[in-house]
Amino acid sequence: MVTHTITIRLGTRFDSNEIHKILLKICREFNWNLKKNFSEADIDPNSYISRNGKLFVATVDGKVVGTIGYFKNGNVAMLIRFYVLPEFRRIGIGTALYNTLIKELRSNRIKILFLGTSDENLPHLYSFLKQDHYIPIVHPPIIFPNESCPLYYQIWLQ
Repeated sequence: MVTHTITIRLGTRFDSNEIHKILLKICREFNWNLKKNFSEADIDPNSYISRNGKLFVATVDGKVVGTIGYFKNGNVAMLIRFYVLPEFRRIGIGTALYNTLIKELRSNRIKILFLGTSDENLPHLYSFLKQDHYIPIVHPPIIFPNESCPLYYQIWLQ
């Protein structure tokens, strides 16, 4: 049995090329348009800081294989860019990314976490939504006007 070293850390500008590769692969998987669904800011971890958030990356043996990030406004946050490469799914990387994010948000006294997603991505998020009791909401959160997704969920953090 092969064991790999999995690490979760803050993304840096040096990760931008690998993050771009992840987004390209995700776009191919869901038949999304890279230019339509993502901006240059999505690829640069430093841009999350300027938007009052952070982007974490998961690495396996030094290679970036997943991302998760957030923006915050007061005590409310929006979970964004939660992706794991298909060949690295179902081995705990998504859970490790998610748990890192939740710990970060709780330490920053975030009370509500929103998540926006698409129909195509919903099956991959379902276990997290069910496990943590996310509630579907009808309208996008007004506090994050630049996020546009067809489906939104929220959870209260304690």
